[in-house]
Amino acid sequence: ITIMAKRKGDSKEKHTRHQNVQDVTEEKTAAVEQMKKDLEEMEDKWLRAVAELENYKKRWSKEKQELVIYARVEFIKEMLPLLDHFENAMQLLPKEKDDFEKGIEIIFKEMNNILLRYGLVKIDNLAGEVFNPFEQEAIGYEENGEFPEGVVIDVLRAGYRLGEKLLRPALVKVSKGEKDKKNEAENSEK
Repeated sequence: ITIMAKRKGDSKEKHTRHQNVQDVTEEKTAAVEQMKKDLEEMEDKWLRAVAELENYKKRWSKEKQELVIYARVEFIKEMLPLLDHFENAMQLLPKEKDDFEKGIEIIFKEMNNILLRYGLVKIDNLAGEVFNPFEQEAIGYEENGEFPEGVVIDVLRAGYRLGEKLLRPALVKVSKGEKDKKNEAENSEK
């Protein structure tokens, strides 16, 4: 009986040890699974943080470019009256220029070249073109036999664009068409 009881005890002890090993294995498996889950969450957070940082860098770069463009636009807008005055002065210079007048001409050309390098586009060769209210401002209408109605007759002040952005519209006179043709059209309607 003692041997039998001893064997039964050994069997219970083996079963308990086996149960303990199984419990420890399950705990370790659960711990490993939790670690995997935590690692996946941390990796997801890390990827999101990296993506957020990249988006921030892109946003900051875009904002910086917009700020540079805005500063450039504002500076060039301030320069436009000076450019107008220079152009008016250049038109008053005689054909035979002395050294001082040649110097003024050189300064004017260099200022124009600098503004061109920054993307400034002059809007001034408009005579004979159809009036465009998006780039031109009509300050007068005249009857004109040379140009049909709605066509620019003369540019009184040049307009300017910086890339696609309009800095200042051109001031223009626009044709009303011929007086005789208008009168004929009105008389024929009556």
